[in-house]
Amino acid sequence: MTILAMLAMASEAGGTPRCFGASARAEGKPCNNPALRLSVTPTPDEALLEPSAPCSPVRSEVPPSRCLFGVAKARATATVALVGDSHAVHWRAALEHVYRVHRWRGVTLYRSQCPFTAARTSLPGEDGTGCEQFKTDTLAYLRAHPEISTIFVSGNTGAGVVVPAGQNRFEVKTAGYMTAWDGLPASIQHVIVLRDPPHNRQTTAACVQRAIDRRKPAGTTCQVPITTALAPDPALEAAKRMSSPRVEAIDLTPYMCDSADCFPVIGGALVHKDVGHISATFSTTLGPYLLSELDARMAQW
Repeated sequence: MTILAMLAMASEAGGTPRCFGASARAEGKPCNNPALRLSVTPTPDEALLEPSAPCSPVRSEVPPSRCLFGVAKARATATVALVGDSHAVHWRAALEHVYRVHRWRGVTLYRSQCPFTAARTSLPGEDGTGCEQFKTDTLAYLRAHPEISTIFVSGNTGAGVVVPAGQNRFEVKTAGYMTAWDGLPASIQHVIVLRDPPHNRQTTAACVQRAIDRRKPAGTTCQVPITTALAPDPALEAAKRMSSPRVEAIDLTPYMCDSADCFPVIGGALVHKDVGHISATFSTTLGPYLLSELDARMAQW
C-alpha cells in the first residue's frame, strides 16, 4: 500500500497526526506537535517511488491524452480541467480534496515539460513538436467540451521557451500565458492559476536524509533561503497583469515558506519528492487550504 493511500485511510479514520503537513503552518492557527519534530514522511527515498494522486486514463484515439479524477460523472455537479505540465499534475492530490467536497469531476490534460502557453517551447525535435501539438489538441478539446467552465493551470517556472533576439525571457513567458488564456473559448469562464511552488536545492534530499540519520529536525536543518527557492512565476505575473475576473491566482507559498526560508519538511511531511515537484503526501495536506482559497474566490462568481 502506498504512503498516500495509508494517509488517506488514516485521515478517514481520524488517525492523521495532529499538525501533520501544511496544517503546521495554517495562518492564524499555529499548530505544533512535538511528536513530529523528527518525523519525515515519506523519506526522500520513499518519495521517489511515491505515485502521483490516482487518475484513471481515458482510452480514446482523440487527443490529447487525458485521465479522470474527482467524483464519478453520475455524481458530479460539474466537470473541471487541470491543464499543464508535471508542475500542474503535482497539485492533483490537493485538488482531489477540492473536487470531492464540491462533487466535481476532474479531467487532467497533461504533457511533461509542456506548460499551456503560447510561448514556443525550446524542447528539441519530437519533444518540441509534440509539445506544440499538445497545446493545439488541448485547446481543441476545451472547445469541444463547453461543459468545462473552469480550468486550473500551473507550470514549471524553469520551463524553456524560445526567446526572440532582444527580448526578455520572463516577459516572453508572461506574454505567452496571457495569449494562451485570451485564446480560450468563451465557455471557459474561470482560469485558476496555481503558483509554482518553491524548489529544493539539488542537495536538499541528501541533507534531509542526513538529518534523519542524525536525529535532527530536517525542516530547520535543511531550509533553503526563499530568494533561492522561489523563482518569479510568469503565470502568476500574467494573472496579475490581465486584471480580469476570468483569471485568478492562488499562491500557497506561505504553507511552505516564511519570509526568509522555505522548509523541506513541514509538520512531519516531506514537502518535495525531488527538486521541483511537491510530494503527493504534502500536496494532500494542502487540500483544505486550497479549498478555502478557492471558495473565497467562488463567493464572488
